Amino acid sequence: MKLQILSFEWNKFENTNIKSFHLMTKAGEITVLDHHEDLITAIEPWTIEIITLEKSEEKTEFFAIWKWVIEISDSKSKIMTDMLLWIWEVDYDQAEKAKEKALELMKQYRKEKNRIDIEKYIEAEEQLARSMAKMKLYELNN
Repeated sequence: MKLQILSFEWNKFENTNIKSFHLMTKAGEITVLDHHEDLITAIEPWTIEIITLEKSEEKTEFFAIWKWVIEISDSKSKIMTDMLLWIWEVDYDQAEKAKEKALELMKQYRKEKNRIDIEKYIEAEEQLARSMAKMKLYELNN
């Protein structure tokens, strides 16, 4: 099976020896195997676990991805995402600080008396999800 991941940050992953991969979609977690039913769906920020076959041996890799879309068709899968991170790109302490900042901003925006600035709240939610995906990737690889 072929998997291609394209990121708007210019990172790219491509492999034609995919046994399976596992990721989070809007509808929940899915595992994609060869000959998966055709599908187009939104993905959620989290990690993606990719199992490849290299000379009859399985190799597992984890990446952090952000939201966008996955298309599965004819044993080929293509993911378009805002973010694709390898473990060596993750600074756990920085991700943890970003998580705490996002939580504080969300708390602050909820407490505003007049009205919530929904755009700022959504930005804080997105920062929280992004930092959680980075932290999860780090934890999976350590």
